[in-house]
Amino acid sequence: DFGFCKLGVVEYCQKLDDGRETGKINLQRMGLRRFPPEVETANKVYWDYNEVRGTFITGRGSLDTLTEVMLNGNNIQVLPSFVGRLVKVHTFDLTGNLLRALPSSFGNMSSLSQLNLSRNRLTIISDSIGKCTRLVKLQLQENELEHVTEEISQLQGLEEISLSNNFLTSLPTSIPRITNLRNLLVTANDLQTDPSEWGVPGVSHELGMMPNLVELNVEQNEKLQVPPRDMWKGPSSKLLEFMRLVCDARETEHLTLHDMGLRSLPEVIILMDYLTSLSLCDNTLRAIPKTISNITSLTLLELDRNDLVMLPEDATKISNLTELRVSYNQMRGLPESCNRWIRVERIIATDNRIKQLPDGICEMPLLTELDLERNKLKTLPDAFTLCTSLTRLRFSTEDMVKASPAQALPSGIRRVEIPAEIAIRGVDEIIGHFFKMHRAWSTNSLDLSGFGLRTVMDDVCSLSVLTHLNLAKNRLRFLPSQFTQLRELRSVNLEDCYQLEYFHHHIHVLTKLKRVSIKGGALDNKYYPQIKMKWPPTLVAREPSLMRNYLEELNGCVGHRYTLKGIPYWDTTNRLDYRFVPHDPVLDEITTAQIPSVATRSFPNFPPEINELHLTALTELHLPGGQITADMMKKQLPYITKVKKLILVDQKITRICEEITLLQALEVLTLTGNRIKELPEYLFDLITLRKLVFVENHIQKIPPEISKLTNLTDLVLTYNRIGAVPKEIGELVSLDYLVLDENRIRVIPDAIQNLTSLREFSFNDNKITRFPMSMGALTQLEILEFGQNPPFSLPPSEVLKCDVSVIIDFMKRIWDCTITHKLNFRNFELTNKTMIEIIKEIEQVCWELNISKNNLEELPFELKKLTNLTGLNVSDNKYKNLNLAIEVEVAAFERKDKQKSGVEGKTLYVFFEELEMLPIYEIFVNEYDVKKLQHIKKVTDDPEKVDQLGLLPDEREKLLDAVDALPPEMFEEAEEEVKEQSEDGLEEEEENKGGEEEDEDKEEMDEEEAARLLQEAQGPGFKFNADIFRQMAYDSKVAFFKAVVSAKAKWAERTRRKELIMADQKVLQKASGFKRKVKRLEGAGVPQAGKGKKKKKRTAAQFGMSEEERIMKEAEAQERREKFLAERDAKRKNAEGDVDAIELKQEAGGGIVQQNIYSVAIFTALTDLRARRNELEYLPEDIGDLSALTKLDISHNEIRWIPPSFTKLVKLKELDLRHNHFFELPKEFGACSSIEELVLDHNKFYDLPESMTNMPRLRSLSLDHNEYMLLPAWIDRLRKLDTITFSFNKVKKLPNNFMNMANLTELRFSHNDFSQVPFLLSHLGKLKVVDMSSNPMGHLPDCMGGCGALEELYINDCAIVTMGIDIAKCKKLKVFEFDGNDDMSYPPHEVQLKGQEGVLRYFRQILDCPHSKVMMIDDFELAEVDNIIFRYPLLTWLDISKNNLVKVPAELRQLQHIESLNVSRNKLGCIPRIISLMPTLIDLNIDANGVEHIEPSIKLLTGLTRLSLATNRINSMHPSLFRLSSLTILNLTDNKIPIVPPDIALLEGLITLGLGDNEIAEVPDEIRYLQALRQLVLFGNKITHLPEGLRRLWQLEVLTVSQNDLHVFPPQVASDLTELKELWLGHNKITKVPTEIENLQKLEQLWLQDNQLEAIPSQVGNLTKLKVLTLTGNRIKEVPRSVKQLKIATNADQDKGEEYWQDKERDTFTEGDAEDDDASFRSWNSQDVDKPRARLPPGVGGSPAGAVRIGAAVKGAPKMASSPRAIKK
Repeated sequence: DFGFCKLGVVEYCQKLDDGRETGKINLQRMGLRRFPPEVETANKVYWDYNEVRGTFITGRGSLDTLTEVMLNGNNIQVLPSFVGRLVKVHTFDLTGNLLRALPSSFGNMSSLSQLNLSRNRLTIISDSIGKCTRLVKLQLQENELEHVTEEISQLQGLEEISLSNNFLTSLPTSIPRITNLRNLLVTANDLQTDPSEWGVPGVSHELGMMPNLVELNVEQNEKLQVPPRDMWKGPSSKLLEFMRLVCDARETEHLTLHDMGLRSLPEVIILMDYLTSLSLCDNTLRAIPKTISNITSLTLLELDRNDLVMLPEDATKISNLTELRVSYNQMRGLPESCNRWIRVERIIATDNRIKQLPDGICEMPLLTELDLERNKLKTLPDAFTLCTSLTRLRFSTEDMVKASPAQALPSGIRRVEIPAEIAIRGVDEIIGHFFKMHRAWSTNSLDLSGFGLRTVMDDVCSLSVLTHLNLAKNRLRFLPSQFTQLRELRSVNLEDCYQLEYFHHHIHVLTKLKRVSIKGGALDNKYYPQIKMKWPPTLVAREPSLMRNYLEELNGCVGHRYTLKGIPYWDTTNRLDYRFVPHDPVLDEITTAQIPSVATRSFPNFPPEINELHLTALTELHLPGGQITADMMKKQLPYITKVKKLILVDQKITRICEEITLLQALEVLTLTGNRIKELPEYLFDLITLRKLVFVENHIQKIPPEISKLTNLTDLVLTYNRIGAVPKEIGELVSLDYLVLDENRIRVIPDAIQNLTSLREFSFNDNKITRFPMSMGALTQLEILEFGQNPPFSLPPSEVLKCDVSVIIDFMKRIWDCTITHKLNFRNFELTNKTMIEIIKEIEQVCWELNISKNNLEELPFELKKLTNLTGLNVSDNKYKNLNLAIEVEVAAFERKDKQKSGVEGKTLYVFFEELEMLPIYEIFVNEYDVKKLQHIKKVTDDPEKVDQLGLLPDEREKLLDAVDALPPEMFEEAEEEVKEQSEDGLEEEEENKGGEEEDEDKEEMDEEEAARLLQEAQGPGFKFNADIFRQMAYDSKVAFFKAVVSAKAKWAERTRRKELIMADQKVLQKASGFKRKVKRLEGAGVPQAGKGKKKKKRTAAQFGMSEEERIMKEAEAQERREKFLAERDAKRKNAEGDVDAIELKQEAGGGIVQQNIYSVAIFTALTDLRARRNELEYLPEDIGDLSALTKLDISHNEIRWIPPSFTKLVKLKELDLRHNHFFELPKEFGACSSIEELVLDHNKFYDLPESMTNMPRLRSLSLDHNEYMLLPAWIDRLRKLDTITFSFNKVKKLPNNFMNMANLTELRFSHNDFSQVPFLLSHLGKLKVVDMSSNPMGHLPDCMGGCGALEELYINDCAIVTMGIDIAKCKKLKVFEFDGNDDMSYPPHEVQLKGQEGVLRYFRQILDCPHSKVMMIDDFELAEVDNIIFRYPLLTWLDISKNNLVKVPAELRQLQHIESLNVSRNKLGCIPRIISLMPTLIDLNIDANGVEHIEPSIKLLTGLTRLSLATNRINSMHPSLFRLSSLTILNLTDNKIPIVPPDIALLEGLITLGLGDNEIAEVPDEIRYLQALRQLVLFGNKITHLPEGLRRLWQLEVLTVSQNDLHVFPPQVASDLTELKELWLGHNKITKVPTEIENLQKLEQLWLQDNQLEAIPSQVGNLTKLKVLTLTGNRIKEVPRSVKQLKIATNADQDKGEEYWQDKERDTFTEGDAEDDDASFRSWNSQDVDKPRARLPPGVGGSPAGAVRIGAAVKGAPKMASSPRAIKK
């Protein structure tokens, strides 16, 4: 096919090979006559450039890898059958070939999405195409098709079909089934068949019903009649709308074709004889055919805004016509036979040329409205007075000539509406009406009284200046909505308009209306009835401000209709809220005279407008005070069943009728201020209720059925008579607002806990005495009100003073305690008294108690009741010890009086205490004045009083049963007492009748008696009786013994303190001796075991004694010492008293007082005890009794020693003793063998007992801030120890056996005296954390590299000088701190400044170098190269960029194998000559070094393929540069180069050339020889035009010429560079974009911002692959629609929703940004550029990665790695 064209063969082979690698074969316009056979054979072609010779051998390609095949512009006649095996091809382009048919295997291409077969010779499409179900775009234009297969409907994903320029006579009937189809093009065919049902040649109207179809083009089909040709050239949207409306008319019988561009009536409409409504407004119709009479069912005909001259007479045969509209035409008259329209009611014919009305119009019996404005009417027919049914007539007065001879018509009047009541009286009355209307414009008033008008005319409503209007004595039923146009109206007279029923709801806009008169005549005249307004009520109608509000609310409820995007909507509030109407309005004189006095409220019944306007969809109804009763509700509620909110305030409703159950949608019910006594059960069937309000009623009970209202959120029952709240209220789980103020409630049920959504709870002014514990479950509560109730017993007053959150938190903790058995009262500032009350509540359920941070000074004695206590936290208090408060119990005093037993001795308090009803006891005493048990029946026998107690049913039965169980004799005595009191009362009454004198004498006598008794009491003869004496003696004795017991307890505690001080002194002496021994051993070495014995023998011999004598002598001395100590202790006991002799028993009080002292040890089940941050001085002696204790925290106290019984805590696991005054642990401390965590910080420990080796479970040991000098040698026997810390001690080294601690993971020994890093650490393989800061070590050895599991290392302030690089072997190291080592010399200081990451990266680069042969020492700011580099001569990649190097050392030549060298971003100043002596270099980067010229020696680097010299000061391209024939990438961006030499053509292998941001004025034409060039960057220069040779760069994909001086769009770019994908022309002076730009079909990005463009060609819309288009900063006024339809990607940097094609100024450049819009092209490597960058498109912008894309993103280009790390991976 190529003949002798060498270049054609080469290009063919190269494109075929490229396609096998990329999966895309591009053989466009190659002159091929057949499909390439190499595609099937899967061979690879090897070819030679100089001598064409083809050799085909088996290669890597296969049919399975192909995804795109481009063969357009060839001469292929037949497709081979193997194309069916191209199963992964998604794009197949065969445009411009000679194909006549497709093979049957074509349907096997299952992945095909785009198929282009245009400009071929196809005559038929195979059915197999229906198998290509993924096809989206099918192009078949310009073929010879006569038929399209019906199988095309199987392509459900198809969006575009192009069938233009074929020979089709019909379309497949199945096309409407392709629901996703958007574009259907069938222009220039022979469509003529009739797929429709009307027998007219046309396209199926079903196409109009396709949901996604946006474009239908049927032009140049001469025989086509449907759709009409008038619409072919219009937008597709109207064409499709026409077809859709015609289809819809089959069902709706209505056809509306507004603004369709119709010039004649389509024949298809004449055939639709079932139409009832036809609207053809806004077209260009000139005539209506006679055949319109065939549409006999037509009732509405609209022909407004056309070019009609006359209607045909046959139109009068449409017998069912009721309305005719022909306004804005050229009509000269109406049909003469219009009297045939016997059903016509309205004729609107404004703005025509009608001169005379036919006489037949007077014979139209039903005509009510005739509008003839703006015509040329001269007169009315003589029989016009026969139009008795006419109610509205409109015409212009300037046309009338039959005026009264005595008067002339005003010239200013243009039109007036003539009411029928005036028109039928003759022309004189009409003229008189004209004058009235004319004068109204100047007088601002109009009198229309006495005309008997049925309505107010529109002309009256158009008098916008009208301020006073008289409409009295008419027959008005209402004021119309047009009345709202009278915005200046201030008064209106409606007297004697007896038929007036309502004002239109639109009248609310008349804000200036101040007076409305609706008087109906004298009251004493029976012939003048009263005016009774339906709505608004008469009371409201007389007050304009109220009336406006009333009608405004009604207006919103009635609503209005509107259309949005062709869809009708109805806007209404469905709400009547009349709460603004006052309950009892002040009546004026007229109202008082006309309205009965009992009707003092605005709403005697439900508003009648609800029924009058049929407001059945009403959802909200608010009515304030009125006379509505339950019977009225019963009648009205069935008509408003959709109501959701019903509010009836201050009515006369006494009960709730059963009809309320019809309101199944009811959500809010408010009946405030009524007289309702009970809530019926059927009320609670309204399960949709969300809000229930019954304020100020007489409700006495809440029924249990309220539990059905599960959706209830608000419940308000304030100001009622409710005595109890049922437990079923807990089932209202959605309740959010609960108000029960002003009732008689006494108890809140525990079921309140289920109201977890409750946010506001109010129960003010009730009789509640305590909160239920279950209230703690109300975690969402925000507002709690409980004022004006009796004093609360729970919660305490300290808590009630706090916020709601604190109160709820308090109750929640008590409530949770009943479930979790844990109680946390931390930081509540509780007192001992409060704690006693709380303990009573929880004594049976609390297992864990936290009372920390409460400022308590002693543990309450009642705490002993918590027998199940397992956890106790008393931290952050002021306890001196852990003993319970001293309890002094007074024994029962035996009196001589007769003691009652059993029921007879029971008091009222004891009675209620046994029943657990103490709150009821207070009610009996305080409210019912019952203070004795004998009088209890006077309350229990009264059912009403029992109901007021607010008891639950179970509690009520319990109380009544207990009263019945009392002996009857008790109540007989009470009855006798009552009788005696009543008799005494009668006697007193009789005595009181005596007179005032006797009363005065009695009062005087009482005063004298009182004085005498007082004198007798003060005299010496006064004596106590026996009972009083015994009681006083008893009380004195009890007080005395209480004081004695307290004194003894204080004495015992003081004595114990003295013993503790003596014990501390002994321990201090022992500790001092131990320290001296340790120092002696360190100074002289540890002595041998035998030497000590020999020394003792020598000492004994010196005194002339044997060893036995010496031992005996020592025993005698010991005996004397013990005797001395015993005598001393005896003396002390005699002087101060023996503590042990103090007996605090019952006998101490002589049988009256008994003393009990307890400690926390009584809680034998205790497992957790916390008492930190107190003032404890000692632990209880019996603490060992806590045998179950597992955790003990007594830190931050003042304890000095541990009692011996402590060793009994064998189950103890965690012990915290920090911040105390301990010196040593007991020798038997190892008996606590279960300890796992031991904290001894901040004490004075100096040694550990060896018995700790019996603690096999010890995992963590903390010894910080003590006085240890060495660790015990037996430490390695703690096998499970994984954490040990002994910071802030005086340890100098670790014991040798420390290496045996194999499980150790954390070791901290900072602030000790270590002089070097312990080598033992390298043997601890599991060690993760090491902290050895503040130890004078000096060097970090390489042995630390052996800690492979190390994650954290701290060596701060260790005077480190050098650091071993093996530390980098710790791969898991995350935290490495070495601050405070100011004298460190290695690694270099610049590396140290980079922190732990920099040091580790530096060391790891050095360690990995022998394996990877790559070393990256970049971004360390080094001043000179580290010599350690030259230890690795086999390096192939060296990166020393981003440093401060001034020169490159000569030793660099030792790296004989170096291939890539990066020295960018240094301070070299020139190209080092030593680099020219490195012949192995392939990649060289010397960016940003201040280089001023290119060294001639660079030509020695003959193997160099990539060279980057960007961001330097180079002013010329040295000829030696063009000797580098292997270069593929050359980057000279951001320099000062003015000229590009023609020798640039010698670099034939260049793929990427960067010359941006220089001073280049012209590009040489020799650039055409760079045939391999795919990326050319020329931005930021002074180029005025591009060379012609640029059109030879056929493979160019990226061209950047922005920020230059181009005035013309480069023509060679638009015509020849068809492979171009990115074109950057921004910031130039281009004025026009050529239409040839559509040749760039592969273009993805087009940047044209900041030019001088005034328009953009529509051909840009053909660039289907375009993703980025910028046009900002131009003069474009309008963007073509084809461009707007492009799927342009939005820019992430712009406002959301904007697109690149929008002509808006969105750039926010700085001055630096404006100078360089393409700054990202300045650097083509992975390094950053320290200059501001302008915004770039997605995938390019701002980041250095965009630079790598320039050099590597081009197909087939050699890739420059972004970094050595990438190569390493």
